[in-house]
Amino acid sequence: TINGGNINIYSGNDGINTNEDGVSVTTVNGGMLKIHVTGETGEGDGIDSNGWLVINGGTVIAEACSFSADAGIDSDMGIHINGGTVIATGNMLDHISESKQNYAVFQFASSQKGNTSYSLKNESGEVVVEYTLENDFMYLIFSSVDMAAGTYTMWQGDTQLAGSKGTSQGGFGGMMGGFKGGQMPEDMMPPEGMEFPKRGEFPEEMERPEGMEFQDRGELPEGMERPEGMEFPDRGDFPQGGEFQDREQRPGGNRGDFEGGENLEMSIEFLIEDGGSYFSNVKIAE
Repeated sequence: TINGGNINIYSGNDGINTNEDGVSVTTVNGGMLKIHVTGETGEGDGIDSNGWLVINGGTVIAEACSFSADAGIDSDMGIHINGGTVIATGNMLDHISESKQNYAVFQFASSQKGNTSYSLKNESGEVVVEYTLENDFMYLIFSSVDMAAGTYTMWQGDTQLAGSKGTSQGGFGGMMGGFKGGQMPEDMMPPEGMEFPKRGEFPEEMERPEGMEFQDRGELPEGMERPEGMEFPDRGDFPQGGEFQDREQRPGGNRGDFEGGENLEMSIEFLIEDGGSYFSNVKIAE
């Protein structure tokens, strides 16, 4: 529980991690908490709670690792934003539960470069939230006591942005924004010398335990028999009786995508409603 003070964390992995499953609670009631994940370990959330994350006040600025599928704020049991100022970035979005304060989630059309200022202005042109973000990201969360329901504009420095209104999909557990295992988003690079192992390979300097081998897809480990009549479908196939669809056509779409996106009308006006508001395909206004 953080009740006050000025806390600055530069972390190679998670900035704060409360790790007792279904029990831990991270609570922020006041103060200034700034978390910048530098990513020496190749990953890292800003705040990662294996239980709950509750923000009641103060200022929370949490930047996840620039090049991994991690979130600025992440929780297994629920994120609740009830007050204060929250600015969080990452390449993954975790579901935000019922909250007492308005918040807005912006999913960008492409990876955004760090060391750039982002701001949200109300109808009078007044800046409600503004911050210069150090890390690259694809998801940006803004929440502030001054963020009343209404129409806003979004800015990258002095450049106006546009986006599509959408609704969040998915549930607890992280919502990945286009990552595949071991792959980087377009235009994003891991630190020099870091490589992701291929499926079935061990990282450098690690050895497979003696006698351990990976089975081909659909094979069973030695000594196990497949139940009579059971077959494994090829990758991408549905079980017998089902119909294969493109990923975008399957129920729910890609995990972590917002409903709508490029198919919805783009606008320079961001209508923030009471509760949570979600915007996708955010990019420079044409």
